[in-house]
Amino acid sequence: MALRIDFYHLTRDRPESVVPPLAQRSLDAGQRLCVTAGDGALLDRLSDALWAWQPASFLAHGRADGPHAAAQPIVLSGGMAAPNQARWLMIADGQWDGVAGCDRFERILYFFTPDAIDSARQCWRTLSRGDVEAELNYWKQDGGKWVKGP
Repeated sequence: MALRIDFYHLTRDRPESVVPPLAQRSLDAGQRLCVTAGDGALLDRLSDALWAWQPASFLAHGRADGPHAAAQPIVLSGGMAAPNQARWLMIADGQWDGVAGCDRFERILYFFTPDAIDSARQCWRTLSRGDVEAELNYWKQDGGKWVKGP
């Protein structure tokens, strides 16, 4: 199966708003997930969002460096480490060179905000060179839904 990389252009919402519903989709697909961000404060906000996403439930998760990380369906990591053997990766902070860690995952969801658009474009160009065999998709926010872009 070829690698699928989805670029999510966050023009309206913050990662804390979009990660929980997409994390739920990964779990519904039977996948374990690693969510990465270099900023510890963002990881804290993501953790809070996963716990509080729906009033009647929560999305079980833990830190990659925490106890029982290998058993967690979702791990939050400061890097590309996925001790839960996740095959899906979410890059929540827009910080990625487009190559690092590709070989360990089947699907990568790469979130970037308007202030990181130059980095995202560079990442797209790097991946488009063909060094990594991947299906690239671009998603943008249109009101309250995601629309696949050109």
